[in-house]
This record gives sequence, C-alpha cells and structure tokens, in this order.
Amino acid sequence: MEQRRLGRTGLSVGMVGFGGLVAADRPQQEVDELVGRALDAGVTYFDTAHSYGDSQEKLGLALQGKHGQVVLGAKVIYRGAGEAAREVDASLRRLRTDYIDVYHLHAVDTPEEWKQVSAEDGALTALESARRAGKVGFLGITGHMPTVLVLALKSGRLDTVMTMTNYIDRFVYGTEVALHPLARERDAGVLVLKPTAHGQLADREVAYRYVLSQDVDCVLPPRQQPEFLLALRAAERFQPLSPDEERDLLLRAPELKGRCRQCGFCLPCPEGLDVPFLLRLAGWFARFGQTQEIARRTYRELPVQADRCTGCGVCEERCPYDVPIIEDLKQAHLTLASATR
Repeated sequence: MEQRRLGRTGLSVGMVGFGGLVAADRPQQEVDELVGRALDAGVTYFDTAHSYGDSQEKLGLALQGKHGQVVLGAKVIYRGAGEAAREVDASLRRLRTDYIDVYHLHAVDTPEEWKQVSAEDGALTALESARRAGKVGFLGITGHMPTVLVLALKSGRLDTVMTMTNYIDRFVYGTEVALHPLARERDAGVLVLKPTAHGQLADREVAYRYVLSQDVDCVLPPRQQPEFLLALRAAERFQPLSPDEERDLLLRAPELKGRCRQCGFCLPCPEGLDVPFLLRLAGWFARFGQTQEIARRTYRELPVQADRCTGCGVCEERCPYDVPIIEDLKQAHLTLASATR
C-alpha cells in the first residue's frame, strides 16, 4: 500500500487507515485478525475515540507491542480543559501505551464550539499541555463543516484535519475548494471520513479511487467489515484518476444526477440570488444533523433569499448539468425558511 506523509507531522501513513469503529463491540479474536490483516496490507494509521464503544480497549490489546509499527490517533469530544486532560490519560490506559501520536478535537462543527475548545480553559489547552508532557505528539481537529475547520487551521495550533470527502459532499460542502488548499498551504495532514457518503455511492471502488486521487493523506472507511476489506483491495490496485476520468465521473455519476455542481455557470441571477450557495445551504440541511442549525442561521441572515426567484429560467438555460434549479430553490426556501421560525 502506498505510504503518504501526514503533513508537517512527518509521520508516514498508509493511504487507507483503520477506523476504530471497525473494532467496536467485536470479539477480541476477530479484532486481532482484522488488525493483523490491516498490518499485512500496509495500514499504519489506527484511529480511535472513547465514544466508539470499546474500540480503544480492543485496539490496545490487538496492537500491544506493535506501537513502533503504527501511528495511533485518538479523539476527545469534551470541550473543557479538565475533562479533556482526564480523557487523554484514560485513552493512554485503554490503548496500553504511554504516547499517542495524533490527538484530535472531535466533531467541532460550529464557530461557537471552536471558540470554546480554543479558549484558555478549553480542550485544546489541555492537549497542548499533554504534548509538552510527552503524552501526545501532534494535535488535530475533526468536523463536518469546512468553514469551521478553516478557522481552526488558521489559528496555527493544529497539525492535522479530519473531515468528509467524497464526490457528493464535494459539492454540498466545498471541502476540496475551501479546506484542502489551506491545509496544504499550512502543511497540515488531511485525513478523510465518509468516502462512500454513508453508502450512497453505488460503485464503492470508484468512490475510493476518487478520494484517494485527491490531495489527501489517509482515508478511513466506515465501520462495516466488508467496507474495510473493500478499501484495502482498492488501495492494493489503486491508480489515480486522470483529469479526463474525473471529469467524466463528475458529469455522469448517477448519484449526481440533478444535483448542483457548484460550477457557477448559472450566475449572475437577474434577481441577485447566489444560486450555488443557496443550494449548498439546502444540502447542508439535508445531509447531516450537525449542520442543520448552521444552515438555518446562515439562511436567516442572507439579504436575498430563495423566494426572490421569479422562475425566469435564465439559470436553467445556462446550467450544463440539467439541474432543476427553479424547483430546487423553491424547496430550499420551504425547508430553510420554515426551519427558522
């Protein structure tokens, strides 16, 4: 398996990692076998969190004596410094180690949460103290909202970022447009979640090939064992998508039929609507519960909302993907405006 540099950490990681949920609530013997198969395939990054059932305990046993061969990643969901400090120590005990290579702030999805964890009494302060104490090597953040993760990376306090990338959420969240270039500019490691968009992508191997062809370091498959084994096979025979292959995929993939590609060809709107952004907001609301309040609040603050659309059809004439923009704007307003009341 191809090994990639995890940003400025300098750590070398296999391009497919082992997500801790794969180990959760399985018999120890089965976890040992999965870990052995992963190591044989060239997997070196093992990701865990206390919220993933008993995964830390199971991986601690399976990886005992092997830490020198792997990169251990953990996450803390707590926002305050005291709880985060205790969680670091608990993770070390569960994983049967005295050192965790990368420790992430977990699921930071709003500006308010980032402000909380990055405050003087926030979880990030505790992780920085753990790093100074030699318990943690590098610090990262995970989340669903690129706009929030951009704020975090700009702080200069983080070495890695973990978020979603797949060829549906590329257009819903704009991760590859906003976040990835900044991560590379800051030399932050990029770890990827949800490569098959919660199973929405019918051709899983193509989905992995797409993600692995992006400017990312390591992809973490979902928890299902067959999905993990599929990801290993995809890594074994990986060939990057050529520009023509990627263009054809994004044009013809059945899952993208009728979806806005955020290309902007529909603009300018005679009524001043930012059509791509409005449809992206509707996507935020539809895709993940964590982002619904962000979509509501953002929509409420827009000077021009989707109900300004007169149905003139100019945007649909320009759209190269046959997106039903007029109907989608109508539904976006019904969804987002009703959610703001």
